[in-house]
Amino acid sequence: QIFSTLWYFITVGALIAIIWYLAGSGDDMLGLPLKILQS
Repeated sequence: QIFSTLWYFITVGALIAIIWYLAGSGDDMLGLPLKILQS
């Protein structure tokens, strides 16, 4: 149960990190969701 929850957070964290990295690399299309979240 604990491991399942931990694995979920790791997976979500990895996806956010990838999106953050791609947005930081100047790709406007991939950075768009991040801009929406920040607004």
